[in-house]
Amino acid sequence: MNNSLYTTIPPELEYPATLLSPEEEIMDFASTYINDEDVLEIFDDEPIYKVRNYVAHTFITGLNTQVNSIELRGEWGLEVPKKDTDFIIKVLNIAGITYDVKEAKYRNIYGHWTHKSFDLIVIDDNNFRVLARKLRNEIVIVGDDH
Repeated sequence: MNNSLYTTIPPELEYPATLLSPEEEIMDFASTYINDEDVLEIFDDEPIYKVRNYVAHTFITGLNTQVNSIELRGEWGLEVPKKDTDFIIKVLNIAGITYDVKEAKYRNIYGHWTHKSFDLIVIDDNNFRVLARKLRNEIVIVGDDH
């Protein structure tokens, strides 16, 4: 009978020489594999259109209202109903985001004014990233149903 296919691990190789307590194992794993800077770099490398859509979606689900991330007249921002502009401005002030509020109305191809009841809150890309990070980690938006 040939036992060459069957091997056993000697007891000295089966377990590491020094055993760690469960708390020490967790700390060892965290120090080896988890790095907060790497996690922040992931968010910084995320494409800007995903960041803008995430911010708009967060306000949509929290406020149950229509908020869009749009480009209007060469500036990116959030298109917000005028009745909800004050609340979103308060959230931006809490987050420390610089913004500019403008009219979102424009003339369509037929010459009619559209989006008269909306405001455009202009936010630059860096502030979009900061706002997205704060909405993920620090700020929770809870609105009432209209």
